Amino acid sequence: MTERIKDSLNPTFIKGLEIDFHFGTFQQLKFIVHAINCKDHVDFSELNYLGEAEINLGSIIDSLGGQVVLNLRHREFGRFAGKTMGQIVIHVEELAVSRNTLNFSIRGQNLTKKGIFKSPPTTFFLIQRADKNGTFSPVYRSDMIESKYDPEWKAFSIKESVICNGDFKRRLKIDIMKHKGLKCDKLIGSTAEFTIGELSQHRYSRPMAILPTTGEAALIIQSFSIT
Repeated sequence: MTERIKDSLNPTFIKGLEIDFHFGTFQQLKFIVHAINCKDHVDFSELNYLGEAEINLGSIIDSLGGQVVLNLRHREFGRFAGKTMGQIVIHVEELAVSRNTLNFSIRGQNLTKKGIFKSPPTTFFLIQRADKNGTFSPVYRSDMIESKYDPEWKAFSIKESVICNGDFKRRLKIDIMKHKGLKCDKLIGSTAEFTIGELSQHRYSRPMAILPTTGEAALIIQSFSIT
């Protein structure tokens, strides 16, 4: 099961699913999408079925860039039976064997220099990594910091395989987002692209400009280490 995404018609799920691939074996997968009515816990009696899609794991692996787009079909009875209820994008990648852990401490600086905020924003950041087809996908979402011009997010440790899958030259970027409650979260700005290899060669704190903001808006990696 993935994480829950609140109030979004175009959710991007960050939590990946690890599946053992057996070459030459037919492995049929079914993806079922639900809307959750209860905020505190998940009870299948409280789920609102939206639709599902099926595909063989080998077909995803053989697809261009390891990515497929499938229609979500409503399989239950009623007025939505058989209808397309949207699409699901599935990306697959072989995991590298790695025991390394990446440790980060990150803060923001002067995030309101763009002049669009009337009050200190509630913010979080997303670490995104480049896929084989050149698009970026989120692999980590930070905690949210409420009403701060200079937020300092909780330090975190994460598996190397999650961030760069063992490739220290893999392109990454960090997006800083403004949380807007029931509305869609808004992008404040993004760092330039970088790699874990580049981070490991610098001493910290290292400011990274946030584009397209102006002035002194920056994301600062206060500390970074590999253990």
